[in-house]
Amino acid sequence: MSYLTILKDKYQSLDAREQKILAAGILVVSIFILYTLIFKPMNDSISHLEKSNASNQQLLAWMAKSVASIKGTSSGNNVNKRKGRSLNVIINTTASSAQISISRSQPRDNKQYQIWLDKAMFKDLLLWLNILHKDYGIYVNSINLSVTDIKGQVRVNLTFQDAGS
Repeated sequence: MSYLTILKDKYQSLDAREQKILAAGILVVSIFILYTLIFKPMNDSISHLEKSNASNQQLLAWMAKSVASIKGTSSGNNVNKRKGRSLNVIINTTASSAQISISRSQPRDNKQYQIWLDKAMFKDLLLWLNILHKDYGIYVNSINLSVTDIKGQVRVNLTFQDAGS
């Protein structure tokens, strides 16, 4: 005999009142299980995603505003501040004054210089890049950004190049 047949026989052997109580109990337990295993986690996930989306939209708006303000302050290159200093010297000097910590650096061909930043505040990074471009005529040839667990902080791989090359 199968378990289903045994359960069916036991159910039919109960009084009508007991059958109704058992059916109501099964219904209540089923609803509880559906709610706790499906609907509650789904609603919690939706709520978490909505909060995350709102936070990311605020971060995006702030980044767009920062980029726009930095582009607005750029008034051309003043390469005279270089005073014969090399690309890597300028990058390292300005990085330390902008409180940017360079994790690794490597000179490249064609007057290029590549650096890696394990953690940098995005705002500080944008201000530093603006200084390099506006004051020293150095621009970013390529950039690779990734976010970290800390809000506003990024991991960066940059390749710089002289504006004249």
